[in-house]
Amino acid sequence: MADQSGFGAVEAAKLADDRYVIWNYIDITDVAPGIILTGLRVGIDESAYKVIQEFAAGNLVAGVRSLGLAEDNVGYLLTDGNRGLISDDILAKVEALKASVIAGEITVPAVPEPEIQAPTSDNEGAEIPPIVP
Repeated sequence: MADQSGFGAVEAAKLADDRYVIWNYIDITDVAPGIILTGLRVGIDESAYKVIQEFAAGNLVAGVRSLGLAEDNVGYLLTDGNRGLISDDILAKVEALKASVIAGEITVPAVPEPEIQAPTSDNEGAEIPPIVP
């Protein structure tokens, strides 16, 4: 769940037994203790800070940078607010998978394969050009 729209899911999980929410980008475990199982941790602030440092030092090189697990730029939230919800066994398995990704033993695709065929024309028959990243 993300941002304000996700708070409805949090409220619904509070009313149900054994229901959890996986949040996105920020730690709100203090807002809903026992409900937020984990969340995505993205180091956008750290990435921006590194680029600013390079610019200030005069050695900024333009281009695309890919920062992931190996650079500790993405991960999952594990705080006092959710630590009791994740068993040591599950945490050990997640950490082993993380290590396998970093070691190159597991390859994570950068762009997901399309599972559905996109329409090639609109309702009036006009051609829709493909979106190419």
